[in-house]
Amino acid sequence: MDPGRRSRAAGTILLLCASVASADHWVSIGAFRATQTAERLAAEAGEKMALSFSVLPAETREGKLHRVATGPFPSRSAAQADLVRARSAGFVDAWIMEIDAPAASEPTSAAKAEMAPSIPDVRNSDLPPIEVLLRDLPDMPESLPPEIPTIEEPDEDREVVVPDDYQLNKMLRDGTALLKEATSAGLGTFDLRLKWYTTAQSLPAGDAQRLLAGESTPVDHNADLRLMWRRNFGPLRVIVDYAAIWLYGDTLAAGSPGITFDQTPTGDERRLMGLTWNLDDDDQRLHRFDRLAVEYRSHRWGVTAGRQALSWGGGLVFQPMDLFNPFAPTTIDQDYKAGDDLVLVEGLFGDGSDLQVLAVGRRSYAGDPDLDASSFAVKYRGLAGENEYELMASHHYGNQVYGIGLRIPAGGALVRSDITWTLADDRVTLSGLLNADYSFGIAGSVVHVFAEYFHNGFGVTRLPDDLSLLPAPLAERIGRGELFNTMRNYLAAGTSFRWHFLLNQSIAVIANLHDSSYVAQASLTYDASDASRLQVGFTMPVGNAGDEFGGLTVGEDLTTGGGDRGFLRFVYFF
Repeated sequence: MDPGRRSRAAGTILLLCASVASADHWVSIGAFRATQTAERLAAEAGEKMALSFSVLPAETREGKLHRVATGPFPSRSAAQADLVRARSAGFVDAWIMEIDAPAASEPTSAAKAEMAPSIPDVRNSDLPPIEVLLRDLPDMPESLPPEIPTIEEPDEDREVVVPDDYQLNKMLRDGTALLKEATSAGLGTFDLRLKWYTTAQSLPAGDAQRLLAGESTPVDHNADLRLMWRRNFGPLRVIVDYAAIWLYGDTLAAGSPGITFDQTPTGDERRLMGLTWNLDDDDQRLHRFDRLAVEYRSHRWGVTAGRQALSWGGGLVFQPMDLFNPFAPTTIDQDYKAGDDLVLVEGLFGDGSDLQVLAVGRRSYAGDPDLDASSFAVKYRGLAGENEYELMASHHYGNQVYGIGLRIPAGGALVRSDITWTLADDRVTLSGLLNADYSFGIAGSVVHVFAEYFHNGFGVTRLPDDLSLLPAPLAERIGRGELFNTMRNYLAAGTSFRWHFLLNQSIAVIANLHDSSYVAQASLTYDASDASRLQVGFTMPVGNAGDEFGGLTVGEDLTTGGGDRGFLRFVYFF
């Protein structure tokens, strides 16, 4: 082993040990009985958030568990920024845990230099996505992280030996993964996910879906078998997600073209690559590639080309800054966002800030590649003490869209704000949101609460009698799945809490501040095992006919969007 490399490795290990000994705050996003499941989540979260995640064992009254966490941090305030990022990335149950540890001396500047940030290589660990299993177990007592080897002054004549199960830092974990890959001639990793999703509705008289489907209580089903393959070739990684989808139900024929009730795409008419094929003539059976990409990763830079998903902004319910296939506010199945055909260049800088440059290719309605229908964007994320800010500029469907986002810790709460300006037809349209969420403990369990205000600059203050009379910019954005609401101002609030460490409940309400209609949504989730999840719940719109959530008018004595809906969703990973 090269002496200089040994010296650098020893200095790095010393820094890791010193930081762990002097810090006791971690941002935890999940806990599992199976080590492999925890490792999968650590890899997926690291890829999604560009952070380093570790697996920390803990002895609890429920037995030995493995926590997935990022850290350590010297104080709770220092951990707040990454807690913001975790919750913004979808880990709404993320929380800061404290682990007592003895103090240690401050690392040297040379050691600090060895730890300059880099784009994480967790993508090279060939671990599959598991983001549907993201729940922590907050009612368990904490324990110390794995024992850390005691290392004295660096000795160039001996090699630092690290225990096999020492995974406190992503550099060591990724290094182990790369060594295993280098000594293996396998075909990559395969994972399989099975999903069943059933909805049943109670439609009011005069509802357009009821007339088209001929049913007052239509029932729809969606079965989805998703095969995920990852293979590394040095710094390159190939990502392939193939899905076979079966759709059956009373209202599918009356649904919106190109998408199902759970936002599963059923066509690629506007995408650059046609990667969806029907297996029969009635569009009830299809198969598609939802991810088909090649990634390159270096120390500071990354490039992704192909079909992949991307999310921007810090909205919890509404997403004005996410221009690329955002989820509707009431969508239940948010495991996998629909991918776009894109080229993404990412850069990470020494101060922890990062830059993303993006191009998304699309086709015109005539089916030809179209620059005016495509998107070109750049986003910079910077740090200002414990706060984060994001700056965005884009050319999106022929319009200029600019955005700014803020993430500010405020005591134990996290405050986010996103504002966008759209320049089109010599007009400037302002949209934005302001939200806050907070977690606290009750009876040994963590309760998460949030509130969010959303201003839709493209919306109207009064609904027309005929929806065909909606302003063209609003209708266009609704038609392409970029907006889901017709009016201007909304307020959302909700909570989630655990009745048992396997049973979680969430409740949310979205209110229209113009017509006082609202939609309530509740779900109960049972984590039967580390690999399976059962979810049941309902969505109930409340309002008068003609109100947005009471039933939008689409003709004389004809409405759409009303009626209660119940759902059952089951997911299993093989």
